[in-house]
Amino acid sequence: MPVEDPRPYGVIGGERIEEDVWIVNKVEEKPQKPWSNIAILPVYIFETEIFDCLSKVGPGVGGEIQLTDGIGSLLEMRRRVAAVKLPNNIPRLDIGNPKSLWEALETSYHLSSKR
Repeated sequence: MPVEDPRPYGVIGGERIEEDVWIVNKVEEKPQKPWSNIAILPVYIFETEIFDCLSKVGPGVGGEIQLTDGIGSLLEMRRRVAAVKLPNNIPRLDIGNPKSLWEALETSYHLSSKR
């Protein structure tokens, strides 16, 4: 999803092959000098190979093992990574810090109580 300030997110770069689909060729977690404004606000679907990649990456930004670094490992191994923009009506629930996790839980509770 395009964002005004991508520094708090992982970002992608790549080739746009359809209006809302990219073949990813570069990723970076929380770039201090953003080179892309396409933020990763994800629902992930991976092959089990991602776990091998994650077991080999060291701590990244924030001292944590970052999924973005695992995706970068897939790209280094020349695996195909695609990104699809979610429809605008799907809520984006950031769970990357305690405050946003709490907000996501409240949002998800309110959404589920409407059903």
